[in-house]
Amino acid sequence: MSFSDLAAELVADGSLGVGYLVDAAGEVFWSVGDWDINPGDAINQWKRGGTSLTSFSIGGIKFTVIGNTEERFVSTNIGGQGHFLIAKCPHWDGHIVAWAPPNFGPDVTFQQIAKLASTVKS
Repeated sequence: MSFSDLAAELVADGSLGVGYLVDAAGEVFWSVGDWDINPGDAINQWKRGGTSLTSFSIGGIKFTVIGNTEERFVSTNIGGQGHFLIAKCPHWDGHIVAWAPPNFGPDVTFQQIAKLASTVKS
C-alpha cells in the first residue's frame, strides 16, 4: 500500500488525528490534521531528552513517555487526550510525527504509524 493510501486509511479509521512527514532538516513534506506545533521541534526535544525522557510537553499537553528508543517515541496523555508518537522512516532520512486520539492503545497506534513510516522511500 502506498504512503498516501495508508495515511488516508489511518485518518478515516480514526487511528491518526494529526500527522507530519518531516525530513532530517525539519522540513515538512506532508501533513494532515490541524495542530499548531512545529514537528521539527518535537523531534529535537525527543532527541535532546534521550532514552531517559519520562515526560514530554507539546502544544500545551503533557504526555507520559511509555516507549523511547532511537527509532521510536511513544507517549500518552493520562488525562485521555490521546497519544503523541514519532517513528523513524527506515528507508528515508526522516520521521513521522503524529498525534492520535485515545480510541486505540498507544502500542497499537504506534504499529500503524511505524507501518506508515516504512512506506516512505527515498
